[in-house]
Amino acid sequence: YSSTGSFNGLAFAIPINTAMNIAEQLKNKGFVSRGWLGVSIQNVNQDLARSFALQKPRGALVSSVIEGSPAEKAGIKAGDIILTFNGKKVKKSTDLPPMVGTVAVGKSVEVELMRAGKRQTLAVTIGELDEGNQPIVGKIDNKSSNRGLSVANLSRQQKEALALDEGVIVHHVAPNSAAADAGFRQGDVIVNINNQAIADSKAFEAAMKNLDADTPAAILVIRKGRSLFIPL
Repeated sequence: YSSTGSFNGLAFAIPINTAMNIAEQLKNKGFVSRGWLGVSIQNVNQDLARSFALQKPRGALVSSVIEGSPAEKAGIKAGDIILTFNGKKVKKSTDLPPMVGTVAVGKSVEVELMRAGKRQTLAVTIGELDEGNQPIVGKIDNKSSNRGLSVANLSRQQKEALALDEGVIVHHVAPNSAAADAGFRQGDVIVNINNQAIADSKAFEAAMKNLDADTPAAILVIRKGRSLFIPL
């Protein structure tokens, strides 16, 4: 704000449609509601694009879906790549949250996504934004190793703490290994490799042996209560 009373363009930082939506809600309800989809997302980089058979990086990669959320009810799954939302292209993951947030609660919108190399369209009824909880990580046992990753089966206590039925926990990441370069950390919980659920260390070993050496694998991990894909 300047001494002349003008905003010098700063007022246009908020899109006019968003501003009108906020004003309309304040007028009608006295407060502002934000739309909620119920997914965790991440960007699709070049390696992830290759692992998901995309010609180039685009869209928002779903790393987790909240139980009971609008996304789960509509059939959206971890590993889906959202390409369009409500008729608008999603070029990168940061495009999606403002698109969802400005949709009226209770409205049904179409979501186009890529799943296992095929496009499909789902109808999602948008919910109202709320807060969630995060699980924790416990102890380790039954170790195995691959590509610089040493993993262990989840104990019963770990499964209860994480609310998981299956998965393996990263016990050690070898320095200067492919896993270290990819960004894996001790305590990461691996639950899926290339859309294949990982029940235990044997399933992990089998999945890793079947990987294409020339194509990065999309590995879904849970880290400090959040889900993300790491290409390896």
